Amino acid sequence: MFEHLVSPQHQDFFSKKSGRIKFYSSSLLLALFIFASTYLSINQGPKTKAQNIDNLATDRVRLYSSDSDLVSSEFVLSSEDISVFSFVLDSPYENVSLASLYFEADGFLDENLLANLSLYHNQAQVNADAKILNKNLVFSFEDYILSKGKNYFRLTFAGQAEDLLNKKINFSLRDIDSVNLSINGKEILTSANFPVQGSDIVLLEQANLLAYNNLNTSEFIVPAGTYTKIADFSLSANGEAVDLRMLNFQVLGENISVENDFYLSSGGKILASSSLNEVQELSFQLASPILIKANQDLDLELWSSLELGNYEIKLDLVGASGFVSGKLIHLTQDLDLAKIKVLPTVLSVTSDSNRKSLSEGWNTIVDLKISNLGDQAAKLHKLTWDLDLRDLTVDALELWSGEKLLATAKIENSRAFFSFWQKNALDINTDISLELLAKVRFEGEDPQLGANLLFDKQSLQVDNTENFFLWSSSEKLYNSYSLVGLPLAPVVLE
Repeated sequence: MFEHLVSPQHQDFFSKKSGRIKFYSSSLLLALFIFASTYLSINQGPKTKAQNIDNLATDRVRLYSSDSDLVSSEFVLSSEDISVFSFVLDSPYENVSLASLYFEADGFLDENLLANLSLYHNQAQVNADAKILNKNLVFSFEDYILSKGKNYFRLTFAGQAEDLLNKKINFSLRDIDSVNLSINGKEILTSANFPVQGSDIVLLEQANLLAYNNLNTSEFIVPAGTYTKIADFSLSANGEAVDLRMLNFQVLGENISVENDFYLSSGGKILASSSLNEVQELSFQLASPILIKANQDLDLELWSSLELGNYEIKLDLVGASGFVSGKLIHLTQDLDLAKIKVLPTVLSVTSDSNRKSLSEGWNTIVDLKISNLGDQAAKLHKLTWDLDLRDLTVDALELWSGEKLLATAKIENSRAFFSFWQKNALDINTDISLELLAKVRFEGEDPQLGANLLFDKQSLQVDNTENFFLWSSSEKLYNSYSLVGLPLAPVVLE
């Protein structure tokens, strides 16, 4: 705006000077931009595949076993496609080339067995050259490319070799040299906790059929003249699935009769019925076979109505056929199922408590139901709870039935006793519902109250202070040893 005050020569000077300033400024900005771009490019890390290859020492392919556990697995000799080792190669790169795998193969060093081995990658069988080299099983590949991400591998065996019968086989990847990987000829290292171990595999001639008791004790009491469960057990097959066809029991008792009816059930469904023969054997023939899957259980129950007395029940024979081997399968050993005392009346104890929260003041800790399973009156005389207290004090502990206060607990050494003697005995003619109530004061930041109904682990003791749970029927005193429904799960409120 002041150009008219300056001579034309000076105007030209200022114009040229302004042009030079603009040129130098633009040059400086361009130089700064090039420098900044170069600096950022250098410090942002590798972007191309070539730069990735330069960083392979730090960014490795991860290797780990995908076997569910490391325990021994059993198969029969004629099984096909036995999975002997599963593992994963997790690659952060595209186009990783797998050259070879070296397995340490304990118990599997016969060249003749290689034809029974197969290697799968993501469910597809891999064609590879396999051989035994220096006590290793070696798979060699020609330009076999892995995909980016998780690559699942599975080594399988068709168990037709009798030389491996009853021998343990184990495959593992021993060290970092067991897996040879590369990109464009440049070696990649694997990251793993070596050795990467597979499960122990044992080949059997036929399945093993096992039986075990589901009850916490084999000695218990049941009521007379009432159909009740007198045995609770499971069958399990190792090596192969089996078809169950027959079960045989021995039943010894004081008042046992061929007129007694027995029922075999599973999952609430009656499978078969039977009665004793002249030598006190009980045989169940199934109308159709029941499949017991390998390494799974079939739960079974035996029901009957017995007269007063003492009885013993043993499972001594099971008839089944192997699903793969086709051979006849028997029990590996007999199973003592029960020693039963049949009484006129028996109590059953159950709890449906699902309480979890605890507040200051009064709380219902336990809901208890005691049932009379027989046809004679019974009385309850003593209950005992073990208490676990944290950051609180119990000011009172009471037992109620409906709206009626039954008793206040005597607490000694974290145990709460409720006694009902003489005229205070509780009549258990059918069912009675009980509630354990506690009045608490919090004394810390993490208050918790646990209550566990104690049960007697041996028969009636002479000193009643040594019995935790006492009841009577027909003037005979019993404790909770072998009582139906015990022990109950502890209750914890917090």
